[in-house]
Amino acid sequence: MQDFSELTHGVPVAESVRWIPLEEHRGIMVKQLEVLADYINKRRNTKTNAVPGWFDSFGGQIYANTINLRNILELVSKPLTQPVKCSYVEAVSHHVAAQMPSWFASHWWGEPFVDFVQCIKGHSATRVPDLCGVTAAYWVCAFAKNQHVSDTYALASLEENSFFKAMRVCQGVVLVVDKTGPSSVFQRIWCCYELGILLQHFPELTIDCAALDASGECCLLTEGLTGQESRIQGLLESTDCGDLRSGHGTKVKREEKFPVQIMRGAMRIKIVEAQATTDQDRIDILDGIAGRDQKSPWYEFSVNEPVYGVLDRYLRARLARTSLRQAIHQGEGHTGLTAEFAAAIADEPNQEALNLNLAGLWKMKNDDVDALADCFAIPGTVKKLVVNFRDCYQITSVGGLLDRLEQVESLQYISFDFSKCRGLRSAQEITDFVSTFKKGKGKGAQLKNMTLNLCGCDNIGALDSLAETLTAANIFDVTLISPDGSTVPLREDKNIQPKAAAKPKPKPKKWMSVTARMAWAQKAMKRQGSKAA
Repeated sequence: MQDFSELTHGVPVAESVRWIPLEEHRGIMVKQLEVLADYINKRRNTKTNAVPGWFDSFGGQIYANTINLRNILELVSKPLTQPVKCSYVEAVSHHVAAQMPSWFASHWWGEPFVDFVQCIKGHSATRVPDLCGVTAAYWVCAFAKNQHVSDTYALASLEENSFFKAMRVCQGVVLVVDKTGPSSVFQRIWCCYELGILLQHFPELTIDCAALDASGECCLLTEGLTGQESRIQGLLESTDCGDLRSGHGTKVKREEKFPVQIMRGAMRIKIVEAQATTDQDRIDILDGIAGRDQKSPWYEFSVNEPVYGVLDRYLRARLARTSLRQAIHQGEGHTGLTAEFAAAIADEPNQEALNLNLAGLWKMKNDDVDALADCFAIPGTVKKLVVNFRDCYQITSVGGLLDRLEQVESLQYISFDFSKCRGLRSAQEITDFVSTFKKGKGKGAQLKNMTLNLCGCDNIGALDSLAETLTAANIFDVTLISPDGSTVPLREDKNIQPKAAAKPKPKPKKWMSVTARMAWAQKAMKRQGSKAA
């Protein structure tokens, strides 16, 4: 019989268990993952990595460097918790409050456990810097759920859905991208389902992608800046720090070792073809996505529901936006990958707002800017477009992108930030683009706002022609920021407020009685008489 006291603070599980009634509150801390990994490592043969006496369900030898979560459930988690029939988190918990998760971990159960732990440690060190790993807890399905209780996961009911309830208390999802073949995580229906819940119900949550590079070091692609990068960016914007690297530039440097080519698998997501451990799991998930009730007398399983294709496109677009920056920055060998990401972004259904934050990509060149044109469908549905080229000082032309935008008929709001793009030596391309929005009816009639930030573009030359064109353009609100950081005056009457509409005169209510009507008429005559006096 195995001794699990190392995992339960040196006492039997019956004494160490801390009951946590709500599954969504059962996060596992990084330190607890490390303790489990050390427990397995101590039992291995140092020469072969084999763990004596441990075999998988097919009778194969278990190795410490390849053991996966399925093996751990059968060999460690279930035997450990059998005496009290609790979840693994409850068995190893110190304090109930400390187990509250802040991140949701989405991953493939078949990846090596050591890789999973390494990715979670790397994510914690970046998002929640803490050397002892006790401040950040992650919701991991295998450790949060009681494996001794039969659970159908209640996929059709959000109120009973464990994944939905866990995401509701988390600030984001970390997607652990394995290096097995073409990244199995994108081919597993459970992982696609988890991301689908986020997109449908919690689109404001962050999705970070974690993977190991060739040296085994964890690398992250993050949506937005980390806390440290945000502080650097804020400091740079509030003080005159010269040409110090910005928060966005720091993010680019941190992410540049991420093996972005493995994200190509995300562009192949097709949920009806995704795999599950059992066929019933796959059927249950597809029914849950389609909203089919298996108990209904009219129930009929089908893989032809339009919602599956729509979800595929949303997933591809969201992950493509996260990956696009590094596909551009890593440059050589990934040109085709940039085109794939751009096409996925353009294919997002009913897309009304698009924010392309490319700030800090100092390796970006004109060809990369031209490739961004594929991010826009024609005639398109995008109404609000924000593009940030800050510190992209190698680009000298944006003509290819602007030519494409001239064909996007849905645009109502456009914002370009060219801050410190010192490679731009003329504003003629921008002027030609603005000139397409002429006074009167036509393509530009619906464009309401345009902002152009040229702060720090010291080599762009005179802006007189651009300013005149903006003034004459059929755009209600225009803003032009010059290279010295000042706002160029374009329209003096821009801030004049329209006159308030006159209030309608009161009318008698139809349901008034005859007596009330006569009283109302007498009061009205008195008011008119007093005004005449």
